[in-house]
Amino acid sequence: MGLLARFGALAAVAAAFALPVPAAIGADTTTDRMLPSQATAYTLSIQTELAAHGYDPGPADGTLGPQTGRAIMEYQRDAGLPVDGLPSKELLDHLYFALPKVYKGQQPAGAGGVVLDVQRELAARGYPVGVIDGVVGPRTRAAARRFRRDAGLADTGMIDAGLLQALRSAGPDVRAN
Repeated sequence: MGLLARFGALAAVAAAFALPVPAAIGADTTTDRMLPSQATAYTLSIQTELAAHGYDPGPADGTLGPQTGRAIMEYQRDAGLPVDGLPSKELLDHLYFALPKVYKGQQPAGAGGVVLDVQRELAARGYPVGVIDGVVGPRTRAAARRFRRDAGLADTGMIDAGLLQALRSAGPDVRAN
């Protein structure tokens, strides 16, 4: 076997064992550039988050089918993102972290509106609420409890318009330490 043939055979073997190189930080990281297991995990997470945001990606199976592609495009359109229908790290990050949250149709019951305003007011006063997402979670409840205690108010446990009014009318000295 000639030198050129040996080099070609060696290159073919090396190519067969080559792993995809992760995209550079900040580069487009669509799942077609990921290891299959990574692509499946991203797609599954995106399907789960899309469903939580009111979109219908079909079964959460980690497969990019037509229904998942349509749900991604709907979300991208509603969120003002470039519409390509492809799962990516950027899309998953947007689903997890973008504020305000994007929901299909209306936000889930108990989300947004007054709760978002309460979270913003608490955070502005230094009370840690976690993610400002319009959803009442344990950190928001704990921050509201601390505010009421610091403001000398009874702890009703409610995150409502009454709490929002109390936050807006409290003196500037009512702050988390």
